[in-house]
Amino acid sequence: MTLSLAQRMSAAAHRDLPHANPLSPAQFAALVEAVAARRPLDALDIGCGWGSFAIALARLCDTSILAIDINSDFLSRARALAADRALVGRVEFRESSVDTLIDKRYDAVVCIGSSQAFGTPLEALERCAALMKAGGTLLFAEGVWAAEPPQEYLDFLGAQRSTFWLQSEADAAFATAGLQIRRQEVTSASSWQAYEDAIHRGRLRFAATLDAAEADEVRTRASTWSASWQRWGRHALGFVGYLAVRATDAAS
Repeated sequence: MTLSLAQRMSAAAHRDLPHANPLSPAQFAALVEAVAARRPLDALDIGCGWGSFAIALARLCDTSILAIDINSDFLSRARALAADRALVGRVEFRESSVDTLIDKRYDAVVCIGSSQAFGTPLEALERCAALMKAGGTLLFAEGVWAAEPPQEYLDFLGAQRSTFWLQSEADAAFATAGLQIRRQEVTSASSWQAYEDAIHRGRLRFAATLDAAEADEVRTRASTWSASWQRWGRHALGFVGYLAVRATDAAS
């Protein structure tokens, strides 16, 4: 599959980050350990990127992980990294969209910053819940509204207020999918700012490798996003990692 400029830019921009999301390394490790503690025999990682979560989980527990993504640049790096690690479990990295998933359920389902694969975060929660076995675990990490977003920011994102939930609305959002939150890791403002700064540098480095036309497009996208983040995003947008179970399993 030929990658779009946006996909190539994303892979390049995240290359020097410990993982492809704004959670701190400590928060990310805590979520990996929380999933591993549930001892899943199998797991599905949706939108796995370069495999940071799948590899970390396979280093901690004997689980069979199917990790899917549509970005071949991410997957090439993921396979190389997995081959260079001592793993207790097994990981299969597959270039695939969620539309190709068969009717199978997993002990653990992971969706970190990848809800757009299903549509909205609420739609993603419902689909992820349908992929969980009884007694299974969902790790779901996504953007949330840290404050009511101004209309100018919604217009810039091409989003609606209902695209994300407010942090205070998370329990209700998960309940609509029959899920109950067991743990939350809320990204700090400093951690997200460090992430945005690193992504911006990565985009500019990527631009330096391109021809003039593509380089100008990437630099324009990078500067426009950075300006919108400083003006609106850092005040309105948050990122939270949730560990959840089915409501009917909550007492287990």
